[in-house]
Amino acid sequence: HQAQTGYEMFGPYCIAIIELEEGPRVTSQVVDCEPEIVKPGMKVKSVFRKLGEDSESGILHYGTKFILDEVLETERDENDDMADVEL
Repeated sequence: HQAQTGYEMFGPYCIAIIELEEGPRVTSQVVDCEPEIVKPGMKVKSVFRKLGEDSESGILHYGTKFILDEVLETERDENDDMADVEL
């Protein structure tokens, strides 16, 4: 997809239908990778990211996006101080 006005620096980007372990499917952005490498059946993990900011009030908006599991593992290998947490 191409980014809308004001978000051009973030495009093009990948939107995917992601089937969660519990069964439901969600439509979300896949981040931190080139869109052309995303293929059906790839494993992803959810990440919490800044979605935007209200310029008048300064309110920050956060939400869930997804990252390829293989990208996350590469980041973990490069950054050993990342913490594993369970919620």
